[in-house]
Amino acid sequence: MLGLVLSTSSSSEVDTPDHASDLELPENNTPVPPVLADDSKSPPILPVGVKFKTLKLGRTETFYEAMRNSDVGHSDIMSVVKACKPYRNLSKVRKGDTFEIALDENEVLHQLRFDLDDQESYILFQRKDPGSFTPFELTYPVEHNTVAVSGIVNISIFESLKDLGAPSALAAKMNDLLGWDIDFRLDVRKGDSFRIIYEEIKRDGEFVRTGPIIAAEFINRGKRYTGYRFECEENKISYFNQDGESLEKQLMRAPLSYSRISSSFSYRRFHPVHKRYMPHLGRDYAAPV
Repeated sequence: MLGLVLSTSSSSEVDTPDHASDLELPENNTPVPPVLADDSKSPPILPVGVKFKTLKLGRTETFYEAMRNSDVGHSDIMSVVKACKPYRNLSKVRKGDTFEIALDENEVLHQLRFDLDDQESYILFQRKDPGSFTPFELTYPVEHNTVAVSGIVNISIFESLKDLGAPSALAAKMNDLLGWDIDFRLDVRKGDSFRIIYEEIKRDGEFVRTGPIIAAEFINRGKRYTGYRFECEENKISYFNQDGESLEKQLMRAPLSYSRISSSFSYRRFHPVHKRYMPHLGRDYAAPV
């Protein structure tokens, strides 16, 4: 059996129910302090007179065009594109992508910076020698808050989380955690209940993303299923149930990680193709592709 104890941290937009306090947590799941950038990996100070400029790509605009429109030279552009290759293909950009550049008074490029996909870190490429840029991976100061939410299923766990104002991403995370034992497409019934303690990541007070589930409970037709996040040897993260049994099994009962119901069971649903009302004797789920 795992030694379990409750441990929570600061508040969130989602209210913490009074009865959520008896959902136990693994002993070593203490609140995570803010993560700060490692100053030892910070880039050298830029030359005096360098000015920063933000580039936000317009419709059909390429990275090269945006840089040239900011008077960056061809050789500098090609050099920084080459340096970026292991991290990002700058030939594949989209409208709204944002980059920050640093230019001196002669329009020489000294630095390129952009956020990474996790929204908690960023990478910058700083000029080292003519035609050479060195990458630095840095982290924003972020907060990791422990949040609790609980509810009763009406249509689906996705809809219930949405009604509670909780992140819909928790539905997919619950499916990943307990999908070994519960088919969240077919087994869930109205009146089932859930309790979830999870991590929420914020930056500058703004929500960034939903972190991992720390502890969860789902009661399906009277049967209780639980999952607890636990740090094992060599910092490996695993999940166990209340009996200390690993939840890492070979096959999930539901092969897809669904995120929401796209069409519910109905005897009178407007058919999008036939353009008339017809019975829809099933339930469709939307899943990421």
